[in-house]
Amino acid sequence: MTFVTNIKRRFIFFANRMKILPLLITSSSKNQSLSKDFIIFDTALHSGNLGDEIIMHYCNSILNQLDIHEKKHIPTHQPPQATDLPFLKENTMKIVAGTNIVSDRENRDYIWHKPAVRYLKNLCLMGVGLNDYSTEFSFYSRLFYRKLLAPSMLHSVRDSFTEKTLHAIGIKNVINTSCPTMWNLTSDFCRDIPRKKADSVVTTLTDYNKSKEFDFFLLDTLIKEYRNVFIWIQGDKDFSYLESYQNFSTLKIISHSLKAYDDFLRSTDCDYVGTRLHAGIHALNNKKRSIIIAVDDRAVKIANDTNLPVIRREEIKTKLTSFIERDFATEIRIPIDSIKKWKAQF
Repeated sequence: MTFVTNIKRRFIFFANRMKILPLLITSSSKNQSLSKDFIIFDTALHSGNLGDEIIMHYCNSILNQLDIHEKKHIPTHQPPQATDLPFLKENTMKIVAGTNIVSDRENRDYIWHKPAVRYLKNLCLMGVGLNDYSTEFSFYSRLFYRKLLAPSMLHSVRDSFTEKTLHAIGIKNVINTSCPTMWNLTSDFCRDIPRKKADSVVTTLTDYNKSKEFDFFLLDTLIKEYRNVFIWIQGDKDFSYLESYQNFSTLKIISHSLKAYDDFLRSTDCDYVGTRLHAGIHALNNKKRSIIIAVDDRAVKIANDTNLPVIRREEIKTKLTSFIERDFATEIRIPIDSIKKWKAQF
């Protein structure tokens, strides 16, 4: 380790430690009367991952149904601007909308680029999940959530593991509602999703979690199993990864926009088989038979609660072909009572 690298690491270490001071002196969120005016922490703004846009499409639809007045949308992928800060005054309720934003290391800003903690009082969670399912919360993170989550609100998380994790650090007003992208997937809705394999398939890859061994096996399998193979470019770096696939020219590209994906799903009889979680859930909402290939624990944890059709990526060599070829019913289980309970508080 060079001298400069060592100094840099020490600086980062002490800078992160110093972040605890503003949090310690910040008073906790208090009970307050609820208005219909909310700030929305929006995961789609300034994101190169269109899965975030899918999440916000469903969250915004739900908030509109609840007649919530969205005073301001503030990005989570970049620090707020100075002009945003007046909207974040202490007595304004703030909804953190459905993504894997709950972190065991909230003193770092690589997941959520937050303003100063004094602007973060009275947070309300809407269908969020853990960023990392394998580590314990730091002291800072435990204090962050205890102080800043609104005590008068019922907080919604998207899987039971996240629910239990927040309960374990003393936050009891948390319920598992599943992801807001899934709230329309009732038993009646899912009965209309085809059981039999289609002639065409749309797939996705994940640029930030690559495995050429398994990802290219997935594409090879889809080319064998389907007459037409389309691939949607959900992430802004997916295409450059895809170009390294030897049979790239056989794939039909759907461009990097949610409108392009929506238009395709509305106009094409197809299955979805791919590694992007929310591309798969969006396909289900468009009544497409879907198989989601899990590249991390997020899809698996949701599937454990909801019966979302998921295969771990490392299992596809033994399980994928038979899953594609067999008829199966889509039998999603969503916690309807918990969803109603969360909505009812507004």
